[in-house]
Amino acid sequence: MTVGIIGTVEQLALIASSITPHVHSVTMATIIENDTPYYDLLIDFSTESNSDRIAFLHTKTKLLLINNVTTLVAHEYDNVLRFTGWHTLCNSKNLEISIPNNNNGSYMLILQKLGIPYTIVPYTIGHITPKVVSMIINEAYYTLGDGVSNAHDIDVAMQLGTGYPYGPIAWGNLIGLPLIHQLLQALSVTDARYTPAPALTAATILLSV
Repeated sequence: MTVGIIGTVEQLALIASSITPHVHSVTMATIIENDTPYYDLLIDFSTESNSDRIAFLHTKTKLLLINNVTTLVAHEYDNVLRFTGWHTLCNSKNLEISIPNNNNGSYMLILQKLGIPYTIVPYTIGHITPKVVSMIINEAYYTLGDGVSNAHDIDVAMQLGTGYPYGPIAWGNLIGLPLIHQLLQALSVTDARYTPAPALTAATILLSV
């Protein structure tokens, strides 16, 4: 079984550290071109892969995992699954994966051979963990914007009070505010509870300047 990882050295290590001995080749596949080898499994950590990229990559592998949380792309391919690959949320002890309705489950055998525990989540925008964490970060920005407290104190209070691995403001910076904002905007189309906080929107705009 051959596995290709499109991502950073750290992301390669994240997957490689948990795979079974049956996987005889795990390689970095940072540049995908027409002469790219064919893989049993290709994992693309490139955030929010676009449709053209997916259309090409799915021809290079039996099973393609794409780091895509904010859209429902690639539902037309039965060998493309979405996974939660955001920084700090991708956990090799429990990979969060969603499967399009047209997938008959046969490709899951490849994941089982890989040896990384995974949880199947609904094929929806946001999956589960990104949706929850984004809401936590959004509420922190509402608090910040209302002048209740400053970013440092919000982070310290939440870490000490809830045991979160990061304070919500710092967590948003680690994941990337544009990703958080994009997901919240997508979710708010059908549920106003996810409307991005004005302070979060302002901070996201500043990053793009």
